[in-house]
Parts: sequence; structure tokens; C-alpha cells
Amino acid sequence: MEAKHQATQAKGARFASAAFVTGGLDPVQQRADGLDLVQAVATSKLVIVAQQSPPKSEAEMEMLSAMPGVESAMAPGSLGLGEEYSEEALAILLPFLAQHLVD
Repeated sequence: MEAKHQATQAKGARFASAAFVTGGLDPVQQRADGLDLVQAVATSKLVIVAQQSPPKSEAEMEMLSAMPGVESAMAPGSLGLGEEYSEEALAILLPFLAQHLVD
């Protein structure tokens, strides 16, 4: 993380969150349409909810978690928990994959 922070401090460097940079790439405009897309996925689904998520993001993760066929787990961190707490995220993700992946 420190190396990534240092990259943002270089002369002429720019920094923006992934959500800001990719916001224009969202495939849906309405939350209900996104939930419909998730529901249409026939395979097992996992939502890892970050304990320090912004309120709006946490509400959306909780909506996903409440859907049929969706498993959920809590982990420390915020929206960057995969980088901030990668070991904790993997401790949740790997058993899920082991249970649901088919050879």
C-alpha cells in the first residue's frame, strides 16, 4: 500500500478512486436492473461486505446479501479490502471457491 501511495505523490501524478474512474462504465443505470442481473446468474455467489464501507455501498452489499442464492461474509476494511486485508479476504474467498468450484 505504501508503494501505491508513493506513486500518487510523484510530480504530475494523479490519483482517483477506482469507483470514480470506472463510474462511467456501469452496465446499468438503475439499482433494480443491477439486482436483476445478479439474480439471473445461475451459479453460486458471494458478497464480502467490508466493515468500514460507505453507507450507500454497504446498503447495496446488504441488498445483494439478502438475495436468494447469495452467501455473504463480513471482513475488515473499506471498499479496497482486497488490498487492505488480502489475507482476510482470501480466508473467506478460498473456502467458498473450494466448496463451489467443479472440476
